[in-house]
Amino acid sequence: MDHHCPWVQNCVGYFNYGYFVRFIIWTTISTFICAVLLILRCWEAYENERLGINHNSAPTEGQIIFIIVNMCLDGCVLLGISLLTLYHLWCISKNTTTIESWEKDRILTMIRQGKISD
Repeated sequence: MDHHCPWVQNCVGYFNYGYFVRFIIWTTISTFICAVLLILRCWEAYENERLGINHNSAPTEGQIIFIIVNMCLDGCVLLGISLLTLYHLWCISKNTTTIESWEKDRILTMIRQGKISD
């Protein structure tokens, strides 16, 4: 076992790590696409208001607030999942698991503190 992932409600290990990595990559891509679509909708609403055209399809105040809240939430999720994806891609490039990476950091810290020798 590498670690327990609360997102997939399962332990991630040797036999399902590939599925987990694909899951977080596709989640990163989909949250990025969602952010782009929300930004484009805001930009369209701003341009329509600025130019004074297409008032029939303009979002109401409630819809604008909903779009802004969605942008904030999507931005937070995108930041978190992007960092998680980059970390796991880094672990793959170094051929280590999550626990091995944490253990290496812990051992290096203990060496720097002088608790154990090289």
